[in-house]
Amino acid sequence: MFASDNCGGVHPRIVDAMVRCAGGTDAAYGEDALTRRVERRLADIFERECAVFLVATGTAANALGLGALAPPYGAIYCHPEAHINTDESGAPEMYTGGAKLVAVDGPDGKIDPEALQRTLDEAVVHGIHRVKPSVVCVTNQTERGAIYRPADLVAISLIAKARGLRLFHDGARFANAVAALGLSPADLTWKAGIDAMSFGKAPSGAVQIVLDEATLALPLAGIIDVAAESKRLKREIDKVGSEIRQLDAKLANEKFVARAPEHVVEEQRERKADAEATAARLEQALKRLEAAL
Repeated sequence: MFASDNCGGVHPRIVDAMVRCAGGTDAAYGEDALTRRVERRLADIFERECAVFLVATGTAANALGLGALAPPYGAIYCHPEAHINTDESGAPEMYTGGAKLVAVDGPDGKIDPEALQRTLDEAVVHGIHRVKPSVVCVTNQTERGAIYRPADLVAISLIAKARGLRLFHDGARFANAVAALGLSPADLTWKAGIDAMSFGKAPSGAVQIVLDEATLALPLAGIIDVAAESKRLKREIDKVGSEIRQLDAKLANEKFVARAPEHVVEEQRERKADAEATAARLEQALKRLEAAL
């Protein structure tokens, strides 16, 4: 019998990892060592830097991701059978503040590019009487098991980007598509025009990945306050720098290194490596952001 993996329990290795992570103390609000390791791992998997936000469920990842891309008066185009349209209650609408889901049909759960083009043309004709086109959402693998190949995604992306829309990917079955096609995750995401996606494994939790649009040469205006983001990055760089100095001082303390348990010393070294990697990524992000000003 096939059923949703929400019906199954969490793998023992995941439970053990969660128990281990619950011990000790660490920074909060995404500044912990585990989040940084996740960021590095996903950067390796997707062959580029990713901004990672850990959330509890796939629905939360989809709704928050769409909420970051679509305004309350916007339209989110998806297949009629898309999970966000049939199985996530009103979560996308709530987290976007009122954006409307607009169905665009196609075979086997895949959005037909020509149908998308017609739908967007109609929205332009009706002007202010229709919600503003904002986001296209695809699911790969689809709810019917079909797979978008890179060329399929590029075709949809070109139509969306020509109208100034963002392309979001519901990644519930993303691993299936990668395995079936024998391609890299990068080939089926940002290299094919995906701007943001949810990615995870139910029921252990989901990960939302927002790709850095500066590297994709997409316009930042209207998406973020560039000046405010620059200030935030500088504050984060100062904060991480302070943490690195504290860890340097601790590891340079011969008494601490000699008397502390070996695993504690190693943990401090790992934290320092994580902090240094984070500082480097923040510096690179700041440089790219300032180059866009």
